[in-house]
Amino acid sequence: VGASLPRCRMKAPRNKTVHASASYRLYLHLVWPTKYRKHVLGEKLTPVVESKILEVCRTKQYQLFVVKAAVDHMHVLLGMRPTQAVSDVVRDLKSNSSAAAFATFSRLSEIIKMDVLWAEGYRAESVSPGELERVKRYIVSEAESSRKFRLRLGRMLNASTTGRPDLRAK
Repeated sequence: VGASLPRCRMKAPRNKTVHASASYRLYLHLVWPTKYRKHVLGEKLTPVVESKILEVCRTKQYQLFVVKAAVDHMHVLLGMRPTQAVSDVVRDLKSNSSAAAFATFSRLSEIIKMDVLWAEGYRAESVSPGELERVKRYIVSEAESSRKFRLRLGRMLNASTTGRPDLRAK
């Protein structure tokens, strides 16, 4: 009774954000699909969407690590403050990037035959500071695989419409 526990000296965590009364490290890997998982994020649309997400992150003070588009979904790895709700962060990113896409490409809704770019849902997964680099590498490799898929699909479609295979270098 009354025995005291030994004191542990804790190391200060790295990569933390400190305010007067709080210290936090809140990192999320966000993923959301295009409407009906349509393969619409190609060479022209992807830079517009990624650029708008970057702009929103700067404006709203989200700590953006990486943003990459696959053909039918987006990946975003970011840090946020504890006063920000995940649903608000996702809403900001999705609504602004969709608006930018439709503003940039006036015929987009006619081409993709829908008036919204993103499906309603999303996935948000917390990421520990020690896993940030691994998740970044995963997102980049996923985007590269998607880019290669788009190229292969384009070659197959070209071959099927011309009757000849596309013999360009891979």
